[in-house]
Amino acid sequence: QTFHLFGAGETEAFANEYKLRKAEGILKDWLDHRENGGAENETFAEDVINVALMVFQRHLTDIDSLLTSEDNEAEAQGLCIDDSEWVVLKEAEFANPAKEIIALEVQRQVALEHERTKMQMRQAFERQVVELQKLTNRRHERISQRQQEKIRKETLRQ
Repeated sequence: QTFHLFGAGETEAFANEYKLRKAEGILKDWLDHRENGGAENETFAEDVINVALMVFQRHLTDIDSLLTSEDNEAEAQGLCIDDSEWVVLKEAEFANPAKEIIALEVQRQVALEHERTKMQMRQAFERQVVELQKLTNRRHERISQRQQEKIRKETLRQ
């Protein structure tokens, strides 16, 4: 494929094609390694393969079927490689496929921190709900006590 790199659109198309071909190369290299009986610890990590596979599957998805679906996923999802995927693929090396991908570890840490934060927020919310329920119960008790006191006073006046 030929690209005329004069405009932003062509430059972006070239960059996307380059990234896509890197994903394809990773998959081909991994498959060749597996078919030739290579050791798993001498090829790309499973997470790198998963990223490359997601990118390539998205590329192979029929755009017409996406555009005619109810959710119109083509518009929502896009057919580009997102930054988090490219960071992983960019770090992968054909000369050293078993190299540890630091971007994956960073993404795992971010995901763990995100989950930890969600859990802490959920716990804080649940504590607030309990406290609000206690306050509501106390308020209802006070209202009930006032009404009982009012009835008692009216009864004594009679």
